[in-house]
Parts: sequence; C-alpha cells; structure tokens
Amino acid sequence: MKSVLLGSFILLHTMLYAQSTGLRLRAVGIDVFKNLPLMASFPQMGVMTGQERIQYSNPLMLETYFQFSTRQPHHFNHIGVGYAQLNEQIASRLTQNSEGYFIKMGHEQHAKNHPLKSHAFWGYNLTLTYLKVKSQLSIKSQHFPHYQQSLPDESGLGAYLEMNAGYAFLVFGRLETRIVARTGLALSKVGNPNSSYLPGAGMRLWRNTLSPVGGITVQFFYLKQSASDKI
Repeated sequence: MKSVLLGSFILLHTMLYAQSTGLRLRAVGIDVFKNLPLMASFPQMGVMTGQERIQYSNPLMLETYFQFSTRQPHHFNHIGVGYAQLNEQIASRLTQNSEGYFIKMGHEQHAKNHPLKSHAFWGYNLTLTYLKVKSQLSIKSQHFPHYQQSLPDESGLGAYLEMNAGYAFLVFGRLETRIVARTGLALSKVGNPNSSYLPGAGMRLWRNTLSPVGGITVQFFYLKQSASDKI
C-alpha cells in the first residue's frame, strides 16, 4: 500500500510539473503482452534453472503509461506505474509467491522523417520496484509424514535500467499500437533463492543479484492528439 501511495504521489507531481513547464499529455497507454507468454506457456512447460525445474502459475501484470510531449520536437517523457504477481514452484518442494509494485520513468525519441500514421522510436527507462516474496517448503515422503512449513516473508527494493526500440502505428482513430524490444540489467535480491521474476522488468536470465533482463512486448496507446496534429 505504501508503494502505491508513493507511486501515486510521484505520478501526481510529474503531471503538475508537466503543466508548469508547458509539457502536454500526448498519450495514455497500457502494456498488454507481458502477461500472455506466462499464461499460455509457463504453466504447462515450466523452465529450467541450473538443475531445478521451475513451474509458474497465476500470473498477473498490470502496467499503465502516461506520455508527455516536450519543448523539443520528436522527444517525449513518460512515466508508468504497475503491479505484478506470480507463483513459482521450484523442484516440487518450494513454492514462492512474488508480489510487487513498480514505477517506471523514461525518455523516448521518435524518428523525424516518418509517415503520420507510423514511426520508429528508441529510448531508455529506469524502473524502481518493491517486491514481497512469501515462501512455503513442502516435502512429501513415502515413509514419513508429509512436511510443510511456511518460511519468513522477505521484501526489498530493486532497480532496472533498460534500453528499448520499436515501431508504432495507428490501427484506427487515435489508437496506436507499439511493438517494443527491450534489454537491460536488473538489480535486486529478494527471496531464497532470489525471485526469478522482477515486477516491471520481467523474467531474469540468472538468479544472481545483477541479471540481464529483456524481451519483446506490445503496448496500446490512446493519443490525446490526432496523428495529423503537430507534436
């Protein structure tokens, strides 16, 4: 709850700052793709990390963006807030329930020479996250009673710095579809073992404190201005 309040305060401050400096809200958007690969694939096949098999279930990722035009043509600032949760079953004996909030701030540049209804873009983001992990150890035996024990909850902060690039095009009216490729480094140590998913960043390639993170996602933005307006 504290993270939600903090994110709301920062978001409100950003909007007020944008108004005082002449920035204008260009678009409001959501990320619609990050949840789909987990829902479609991971619950059935899981993934391997070292010698341990990890099974994922109950994924939920919500991510909203607010993008602002700046005084410099083709340059935009944005802020995003989100929530994520994911269950991990590790080697059939340890269950981790990860839940967290994040706030994302970044800058984006659009290609100067492009059709009104489509454009390439590139930029960077800094994501700050809060993650809480609940763990439960479960051991089944044919000769001894079934053992189950809840482990102490763990929580902590994380950071993710990414570079991204993509292509955006209007599907109709003011609805813009964006295909985004991203890559970067995530820094966080929460859980034992370290949680393999970091809200706002995605799946870690390693369980180390510092790990590469990346992927491809799809976003929908609703433009406050039409494509024919000068931005």
